[in-house]
Amino acid sequence: MQRLDEFMGQALTAYYNNRDPLGVDGDFTTAPEISQLFGEIIGIWAVQQWIKLGSPSKFNLIEIGPGRGTLMVDLLRGTAHVTAFKNAMKIHLVETSEKLAAKQKEALSNHDVQWHDHLSTISSEIPSIIIANEFFDALPVRQFKYNGNEWLEHYIDGDKSAWQSIDNPPLKSNLPTPQNGDIFEYSETQEDYLTILSIYHGASLIIDYGYTKSAYGDTVQALYKHTPCPITDNIGDADLTSHIDFEWMSSYFENGVIKTQSDFLAQNGIALRYHQLNNPSLLSGYDRLINPSQMGELFKVLEILNLKS
Repeated sequence: MQRLDEFMGQALTAYYNNRDPLGVDGDFTTAPEISQLFGEIIGIWAVQQWIKLGSPSKFNLIEIGPGRGTLMVDLLRGTAHVTAFKNAMKIHLVETSEKLAAKQKEALSNHDVQWHDHLSTISSEIPSIIIANEFFDALPVRQFKYNGNEWLEHYIDGDKSAWQSIDNPPLKSNLPTPQNGDIFEYSETQEDYLTILSIYHGASLIIDYGYTKSAYGDTVQALYKHTPCPITDNIGDADLTSHIDFEWMSSYFENGVIKTQSDFLAQNGIALRYHQLNNPSLLSGYDRLINPSQMGELFKVLEILNLKS
């Protein structure tokens, strides 16, 4: 019998080590794969943050969980004309999947890039601009259920769920009084990354699907070939994710601002860039990114500007 986060950790390690999970032949499609506009707009945001930091002559440009490298390719192409920004950056990618790292190396073969297994191995001595798109949702979570006057924790026993009594669950202070059957999620791995992120002087951008206010609910889900399935089916072949608690996440930073993806992209000029390119083939991707009924509202953005020296 395994705790849910231990089960998820093992299943996700096997999953990402064995395949390229993106696109039609995979299990999901991320925003950079939908439209070049996404990476280009994040590039605009990155340049703005660099200017706010005083246009340093050296800074780290870091992406955590960079997929196929598509976002970084679009970001670098879209900002290539900002010569001082281009010359100042040191590019770092945080990736644990050998399959995806190989795709990234191919896509970014014309750039000087350093790869890392974990954010903590990248120096925080110079300013950093950090991007994490659909990274946190793929980190393992624990689940706790309120049962009368006690809390239970979710375990996986073979192909079934089991709930075991626990004395001191890691309660979130901003959750309301629980009702019978309420479930909340907590991730030690997410917390570790947030704690490390808070050390870096600079700016960070976290983009994921989730909710703006901490709430109860079971959001853990499995996808196999773009189709939902039980989390104990297709172990190692299905993608496991959970929705992100952005209110809890922002509590680790003094000045985190939560927005919808639609608002973030609009504020950074996606409409202007779309019309500038004047390419009808970009319309469907543009609409999918910003439409409230598609990704525009479901996906949230946490912007962090940490100017502490």
